[in-house]
Amino acid sequence: GINAEYGSTINSSNGNFSKAVLTDTLWKQKEFLGLKFYGLKLEASTAEELTSPDLSSSQSKAKRFEGCVFKKCVLDFIDFSDSKLKDVSFERCQLNGVKFSRVSGNVSVRFSELKKCDFRESNLEDWTIQESDVTGSNFEKAILKRTNFYKSNLSESNFKGVVFEAVGIEGTNFTGANLMNTWFVNTNVGTGGYVSKPIFEGANLYRVRCEGSTNLL
Repeated sequence: GINAEYGSTINSSNGNFSKAVLTDTLWKQKEFLGLKFYGLKLEASTAEELTSPDLSSSQSKAKRFEGCVFKKCVLDFIDFSDSKLKDVSFERCQLNGVKFSRVSGNVSVRFSELKKCDFRESNLEDWTIQESDVTGSNFEKAILKRTNFYKSNLSESNFKGVVFEAVGIEGTNFTGANLMNTWFVNTNVGTGGYVSKPIFEGANLYRVRCEGSTNLL
């Protein structure tokens, strides 16, 4: 394996980073097609303008990303399943079709595209997904606690049976979403001229319950 740390710069266009430990590294290569990152541990690193790195693995899907920043990266169809994501941020990234199933940790996503992503059974406690397009994604059995979806587009997404606990949904678009049997607990939008209510047009609201939640509809 590879152990790169203390300000290293990674700009190789090919190679095998299986089980690598990369600390305080800067990724500046635009094309990362074919690179292997099986069992990767990435800490305090910044990735800029990466395109399609291979972070998946048939042998070991468990990966750890700690204190990492992804900026303007194209990460479509990446498999983050079962990964540990601690203090990770994605800014202006393309993350369509990404698998976030069963992930844990705290993540910030801003101004990004996450269409048709898989969040099933994921722990999204304290996540922020702000002003991003998450159309058609699946959140079934996900944990949503203090998650912030501020002004994000969640239209056509599936939340069947999910509990929204103290979740931020100001200006969030749930148009056509499946919210059947969901439970909103202590999820308040607030009042005033500057508050933008969530949009539930055409959403499936069958058996939706609210407890300690106000000003939602």
